[in-house]
Amino acid sequence: MAPDQLPLPQLLDISQLNGSPRPNPVPGFATNYPSWATDVVSGRTFDGTPDHPFEWVSVLNQEVEQDDEVGLAGTALRPDMSSSDLPFTHPFGPDFEFTIVPDPPYDSLLAEANKVRDGAYRASWRAAENSGIHVPTGVLGVEIDAALVPNEYQVAHGDRVAVYGRWIVDAGHPEFHTEIHPPLLMARARSVDNHGNLAPRNASATTLFQLWSRPYQAGQLFSNDGDTGLALREYAGRIASAAGDIQAFPPIFPQPFQGIHIVAFTVRPPVLMPAPPKPGPLGPPIAQVPSVQLQCSYHFTVNGPYGVEVIPSPADPSSILVIIALNSISYPALPEPAHEFDRYSIEKLLSQVPGGADLGWLESEFLKIKKYLYVRRYAAPRMSQTQDLINVVPFSPLNSLPRSATATDSSQPFPIYGWLKLQWVNAGPLVATARATVSGGEPAYGN
Repeated sequence: MAPDQLPLPQLLDISQLNGSPRPNPVPGFATNYPSWATDVVSGRTFDGTPDHPFEWVSVLNQEVEQDDEVGLAGTALRPDMSSSDLPFTHPFGPDFEFTIVPDPPYDSLLAEANKVRDGAYRASWRAAENSGIHVPTGVLGVEIDAALVPNEYQVAHGDRVAVYGRWIVDAGHPEFHTEIHPPLLMARARSVDNHGNLAPRNASATTLFQLWSRPYQAGQLFSNDGDTGLALREYAGRIASAAGDIQAFPPIFPQPFQGIHIVAFTVRPPVLMPAPPKPGPLGPPIAQVPSVQLQCSYHFTVNGPYGVEVIPSPADPSSILVIIALNSISYPALPEPAHEFDRYSIEKLLSQVPGGADLGWLESEFLKIKKYLYVRRYAAPRMSQTQDLINVVPFSPLNSLPRSATATDSSQPFPIYGWLKLQWVNAGPLVATARATVSGGEPAYGN
């Protein structure tokens, strides 16, 4: 196959620090049989009781809620807003959700339910087919509170995406599919023109990479009257017996992540190095043809002393490695976000229960008191209002690209967000000298 017929490399991958593909931790149990995801949740849908308190159960650590350890890359399908989300566990309102057609190295993240064409993700399979996107094995869900993802960082159908976060089994639905829920880091890449519009992948296009991080994380265990770690059913029983208005306080963690996380992304230009045009046959003895070089521009805003490095990839000098290092010890103390209370009748509340969840007790618990329920909902966080135009790295050749340049605003809650652009730039003429030809040989290029 000729070089110009080879498939183009992917615009974006999740990587190790040496630029090679990122491996994921392996569960401490076998996953080579169809019902492994069902077994993670003991074959039971979420009921909010103390012995089954989590709707989203970590595959790697079933008793832990903050365990971001898993990454993957692939193609985004069918982004949308969730149609029903239990307000007790959604402190910022409904979820933003989409699915990913994972690259083959990440097929092991798929439960059996994720591989069923007419199952829970049938709409994603249809959307892929309608767009000519091949789904070789299955799709993986991604969910995050929509208010936490600004519009410009929400992925679109067909985007190349890479995410890192919690690998979970969804116990809110009886087929027990797997998801990344929620992501800690979410990146997308697309080929755009000079105005930022989607464009075909060619030598004139630019790769636009955008990176977002989770500013808050919802919890699934509650606090009341000094007691913490309460399952939903315990908590609902307590607030239902309160005098006056019934108020519910969906929990968030004090910090959006725990521990140290080092994640790298490989970003590639829209096409491989463009070939210079050939001079005419024999032509003048010296001809000038344009040469090109890869240049990069970027800007990232952080809210703490986190590591952000932008370097040529050790695995491929024609790609960029974006390395993110987050440490919860360095996370700034931020005030609680502003909030208001949404009013729910029992009928409205029940309409938000996931289809497979075993929460019939909600009706009997709240209907008997004949009152409305008021649920706290936090306001969407805002990105920096002061730093997003500071320390923008202009387009620079890779050999002179600053390794790290960030803007810091410790008053905004996103650990890191920002963008990077990668494109081929005309670097001036390349002198081409015609060489003597024997039996019709072509001129050779020289600097």
